[in-house]
Amino acid sequence: MLINLLGNAIKFTERGEVVLRVEVDEPGEHASLLRFSVADTGVGIPAAKIQSIFEAFTQADNSTTRRYGGTGLGLTISKKLVEMMGGRIGVESAEGQGTTFHFTLLAGIASGAAPAAPDMAAALETLAGVPVLIVDDSATNRRILAEQLYRLGLRPVAVESGRAALQELERARATQTPFGLIIVDYHMPEMDGFMLVERIQGMQDVAGSTIMMFTSGGQSGDAARCRALGMSAFLTKPISQKTLQQLVTQVVAGRRAREATATRAPLKEAPKMSPVPANASPDRRPLRILLVEDNLVNQKMTVTMLQKRGHLVSVANDGEECLAVLEPGRFDMILMDVHMPKMGGFEATQAIRTREQAGGGHLPIVALTALAMTGDRDACMKAGMDGYVSKPINSAELFGTLERLFPSRGGAATLSKPALVPRLRPRTEVLDVAKLEQNMEGDKAMLRDIVEVYLRDLPQREKEMSDALALGDAPTLARAAHTMKGLLLTMAAAPAADVALRLEILARCGNLSEAEALVAELRNELSLLSPALRELLRKAA
Repeated sequence: MLINLLGNAIKFTERGEVVLRVEVDEPGEHASLLRFSVADTGVGIPAAKIQSIFEAFTQADNSTTRRYGGTGLGLTISKKLVEMMGGRIGVESAEGQGTTFHFTLLAGIASGAAPAAPDMAAALETLAGVPVLIVDDSATNRRILAEQLYRLGLRPVAVESGRAALQELERARATQTPFGLIIVDYHMPEMDGFMLVERIQGMQDVAGSTIMMFTSGGQSGDAARCRALGMSAFLTKPISQKTLQQLVTQVVAGRRAREATATRAPLKEAPKMSPVPANASPDRRPLRILLVEDNLVNQKMTVTMLQKRGHLVSVANDGEECLAVLEPGRFDMILMDVHMPKMGGFEATQAIRTREQAGGGHLPIVALTALAMTGDRDACMKAGMDGYVSKPINSAELFGTLERLFPSRGGAATLSKPALVPRLRPRTEVLDVAKLEQNMEGDKAMLRDIVEVYLRDLPQREKEMSDALALGDAPTLARAAHTMKGLLLTMAAAPAADVALRLEILARCGNLSEAEALVAELRNELSLLSPALRELLRKAA
């Protein structure tokens, strides 16, 4: 029923919003009557048509089916289902002003709720009573976010504009009840989120407040601008309850720690902290590790693996989140996935190294990647990483890498000189004939056809890379290198494929300074591969 009502609402709403609400209509001891409503800001229904809207094959007007599709049968079925379950269904609408469908159902109440996990309970205790200012021009967004924060035990105050936010901040300053956190929407009329934050940073006793920005659609460079303004996070809506709790807990806990110690303390506390095992050696302090990984399965596996050894682990879902939570002294090291949305591992690493050039220090970064070719390790090291662990993660390899980077985890966990993990394999022959035949499933005719196509196509592929390099077009160069890498893997030419991969990685990071040398290196590998393939064709003739 909800799928039908929501689908209709989206279909008939060109602008504005569609809101699903579930509320207790009549509470009871063992069961409650729930009211479901789906409201939209769409075309609406003429008053004369409302009475017949639930009749089979009825639309509001004859052009509806032609424009939007559908027959009107879904509402009839929904009405029957509601009535069969003892509920009632209705609609309110005005032409051109939107529509709200609603229905009620009796739902049993569970016998009891599971107690909160210890770490969850501690997190909620940290948040209790913290005042939060929400600034968003959408009433729906304000309501949703306020309810989420209220359920976490915070005290939200929601306003609809930057101007109203400045007034609320002045009031809080006058009454000496400052907000522990300010959450700002990016896209607002008159004064957008960035303009508001700049005004806040100029206010006495308010500058330096913990600020997070949420957006329904940002642009390239927004995250960097947020960091420049000292914001703690920049996230895309919608924000789940779990993500919001983790983020707010980190921000609030970090701020309270700074206030308590009056020193430069961490920006964020880890969402999950494991105690040191009882059998742990007293001179081996656990490492504070930031895991940057977008895959939930990999997150869970890696966190569990590290926590079993007593390490303290925080999780960021991509490079942007990593940079947002990073402050000097907060972590001992980073485990960085290479391929992630928004900002990948190489780009995040380069940003961290750039920060360090300005402020000093060196934070060890170990790459995590499912890639497993000779050139991958070199690419990681060139990006500024200190180690490399391949996926799926092997515990011996992971902890061996940690031991090499931190031979003694006692005291200040002094960092040894970064040790490069040996190559996964030595350089192979230019062409692995057995592997190529395996790729072709032993079909010699297919092998000849594929090799001939490759040789004919090669000059064009090389030209694409050369042209992209000459124009300084990094995205095109990355695509061309990616295509070449796939072709070379099919040809079982691992050395050349390694070079193509390194070229792809550099191009994706926009680093063209070293790309020219790699293009030349790739051309050299290809010049060795082509005669080997022609000789193979000659022998197979």
